[in-house]
Amino acid sequence: MKKRYIPLWLASLCLAFFLGMLFKNDGTGLHIYPNNTEVSLEQQKHERAISQDDIREKNGGGDSTQHVEIDKESVQDPKQWQRLSSQQLRGTEQLSEMIALIVDADTRTLKSIIDNWKMEDSDLIGQMIVFAAAVRFSEIDPESALEYLNRGQEDDGYKYFLSVSALESWAAREPDAAIDWYLAQTENEESEVNSSHYVTRIFASLSQIGVDKALDALVRITSEDDRASAIFQITQSLNSPDDFEQMLYVINSQNNTSVDHTFFAHWANKDLTAALDWYALSAEGERKQNARSAIFNTYIYTNPEQAAVWYVDGASAENYESAVNEVVQRWAGQDTEATLLWVKEQSGINTDEAVFRTLEQGAFHSPDFVEQQLSTIANQEKKEKLALHVYRGYLMSTEGDISAQKFLERLPYSDAIEKRLAEEENYIDDFCY
Repeated sequence: MKKRYIPLWLASLCLAFFLGMLFKNDGTGLHIYPNNTEVSLEQQKHERAISQDDIREKNGGGDSTQHVEIDKESVQDPKQWQRLSSQQLRGTEQLSEMIALIVDADTRTLKSIIDNWKMEDSDLIGQMIVFAAAVRFSEIDPESALEYLNRGQEDDGYKYFLSVSALESWAAREPDAAIDWYLAQTENEESEVNSSHYVTRIFASLSQIGVDKALDALVRITSEDDRASAIFQITQSLNSPDDFEQMLYVINSQNNTSVDHTFFAHWANKDLTAALDWYALSAEGERKQNARSAIFNTYIYTNPEQAAVWYVDGASAENYESAVNEVVQRWAGQDTEATLLWVKEQSGINTDEAVFRTLEQGAFHSPDFVEQQLSTIANQEKKEKLALHVYRGYLMSTEGDISAQKFLERLPYSDAIEKRLAEEENYIDDFCY
């Protein structure tokens, strides 16, 4: 991704914030409210009353640069937009004037804004204007807007971000029509549309409307990859027990490990008890293994000791040691001492190897604790390898180089560690140069 296009994502967020304060979208387009008028904005079933004067007061009582007068009579002339793009527009009042012009602009003018507005990376207001023009274009004629924004993206990469925003806006207003368009693109061999990206954005928008709406639309998606992308987006919007129960039917109809992991990890994050209950009562086959892994990856950061017991108890005899190692890999970085105590309680495993793995994983997190355990490692080569990890752990600590150097001074075999460090430096130099 080219650096100049990255701020457009930030502009998108800022635009949503500004427009949320200045405009109300009732499905028929953007409507600007005049000064000193309170706006009732329904967003996620909450209403807020906001005044533009209040906004300016919070921003310091005015615009940060001199106000640019906008000629509303001649603004339909593309040259006028080019002139305006050279001005340093700042502040919510000037932004609201520009958006008011965009609301009344025709498609020719909107194209001119998108093509000719001269933006700098730091010009978030300018990027909001272009973003608003793309969304407005999609309100007037969504198919023409997307065709226009998809054309020549290889030469004008920011159009991709604009087309995504236009599609999300369309999907929120007319989800069935947006899906019809997407399906037509997937059947058109000459289409330049990246279907997986677009189906993701359509279902991100639909999921905000409601899980039921998104699930109803999902039946129309037949591509396995695109369906997985859509399910991923729907999953991120699940909140209530009913949502997860509905989604289970969809998950059970799939045969996709990635989809399973996404769903069960999100469920465990939202309602760990419900996910554990389902696993105990209903999980079976390959899906049970996928769910176990996904739930554990969330559980271990919630209650690590309980998660460790739950995970190894679910392992077969031949996989028990492997399960212990997975626990170590995720827990030792959080609490090396507690993990070490737990590991030493396990039976039927190579305890010396498990202890070494625990200390190795914990060295960056707890170099002081692992340093105290170095004497318990009998194998000199492993001891030196572990000491090297401890050294790096100290480097990452608050005192950095000082702590690392003091560690080497305390170490009886510091010469061996310094030799290893020198060999690594030589290898990096040879590799780079």
